[in-house]
Amino acid sequence: ESLRRNAPKSKCYLAVFVCLEVKAVHLELSHDLSTESFLRVLDRFVSRRGICRSIYSDNATNFQGASRELEEVYSMITASFTEISNHLAKQHIEWKFAPPTAAHFNGLAEAAIKSAKHHIGRVLGNQVMTFEELTTLLARVEAVLNSRPLGSISSDPLEAADYLSPGHFLVGMPLLAVPEADVLDVPLNRLNRHQLIQHAAQSFWKRWRTEYLPSLIPREKWTDSKENLLPGDVVFIRKLQTPYLHWPIGKILEVYPGKDNVTRVAKVKTSSGEYVRPVHTMVPLPPLY
Repeated sequence: ESLRRNAPKSKCYLAVFVCLEVKAVHLELSHDLSTESFLRVLDRFVSRRGICRSIYSDNATNFQGASRELEEVYSMITASFTEISNHLAKQHIEWKFAPPTAAHFNGLAEAAIKSAKHHIGRVLGNQVMTFEELTTLLARVEAVLNSRPLGSISSDPLEAADYLSPGHFLVGMPLLAVPEADVLDVPLNRLNRHQLIQHAAQSFWKRWRTEYLPSLIPREKWTDSKENLLPGDVVFIRKLQTPYLHWPIGKILEVYPGKDNVTRVAKVKTSSGEYVRPVHTMVPLPPLY
């Protein structure tokens, strides 16, 4: 909570909002699990992202309490001030709860929780941060999750907007980061407090990107045939070192199938040139629906 020596430590909680339309993620910190604390979290979310028509959540008591309180406020204002009742009806949030012990009913949010919680826990370890530092880190984690490409919107990777990401729906352009030095190889005891946040954010980016790309390729036994890459396909280029929030995108120009008609090598065109690469270093861009 504080940078003072021997300052008391306290637990905080992470609220994850996921748009079911464009898969954008919004992360907010909360001091506790009370209804009042969640209402403040909801206020911050709505102030930045806009009002929601429907909210899907599990059956946590703080969510149920928030739903009841909002319903009471809507009813009270509608009964007392008829002149704004029509406007209030348009802003009414419909709250829907998943059945008990059925987390898969809200699978998209559960996947976002896993992405954030799993890697943040491993990146931070036993490290203690202030509330402000953790808020900053979560903002950067949110940017990582919202930078992932959803699908191709251009057949020419030389164009600036060659893919669509959740960030496009939030700010109208790809999410970018302030240039900074790579501190992953610097010992932690040589980093100041701000550099520790940078180290955690860069570690999260490296871990999450390494896990995300293979998840786009279904795993199959070698005895099962799979679809070959074709000229014109848009792909991610898997590289060992990739700058923060940067997704190398390329377009397949030629494929070189073997005697068994399986393509293992392809020529790919990127913004920096044309290269011949093995197909296991390429991940097909998921289609837009």
